[in-house]
Amino acid sequence: IRVFIDKKNLPVGEGFGRELIRTITRSKISIPIISENYMFCKWCLRELVHMLKCRRNRGQKIVPIFYKVKPSQVRYLKGRLRDAFIARNESVDGIDFKEWEDALEEVSKLEAFESEEIDNGHEGTLVEMIFREVMLHLKRLYQLNVSKQLVGIDDRVEQIMRLIDGVFNRTRIIGIYGMGGIGKTTLAKVLYNRLSSNFQCRSFVANIRETSQRKGIYYVQNQLISALIENFGGVANVDEGIGLINL
Repeated sequence: IRVFIDKKNLPVGEGFGRELIRTITRSKISIPIISENYMFCKWCLRELVHMLKCRRNRGQKIVPIFYKVKPSQVRYLKGRLRDAFIARNESVDGIDFKEWEDALEEVSKLEAFESEEIDNGHEGTLVEMIFREVMLHLKRLYQLNVSKQLVGIDDRVEQIMRLIDGVFNRTRIIGIYGMGGIGKTTLAKVLYNRLSSNFQCRSFVANIRETSQRKGIYYVQNQLISALIENFGGVANVDEGIGLINL
């Protein structure tokens, strides 16, 4: 999981707002932590508005955390947020309070974690539950499509799993061979789905021979490297691809 926290992860010299919006847009999951002062932070509210736009337009998952506040405290600010800002001596010039109020109302109606409702406010339990929720969602995103009605594959999967180091601390190269149509690719997909969540980066490159013959081996290299390196711009030739893969 690559976590973005705006105070720590903003590159020096980057436009604060632009980088935040780009990062939210690229994210698979957004986790707004809504605390007592959240609704009075202009940047938090701008981020929340964009998260909800990404949810509506791109299907991005939002996992709200209400930290020591109730969703109802956020929901019923409708029509009162501007007055609350003024009471706190905050500038209100040029602010679309309705957009922020609508966003707060919308997020308060989503399925969420409430810190005070989980294990009597025990934060360790809350963190574990959030982690499980995020991992479950990410695992579903990266799962390959495999038929549920597979016959005789479980024994083969377990046989290969026994060849793999249980703590994943060494490189493994395992060959699956046999005539066409016996299920080699399906077996590889099942293994990928079973193992992929244990790794920060993973890639499944299918039909290498056919793809390289039609589009060139550098196309396959780009497919592999782009899954492993964020913001990868592509390789221009085979030698450059070999160099990057060997890093």
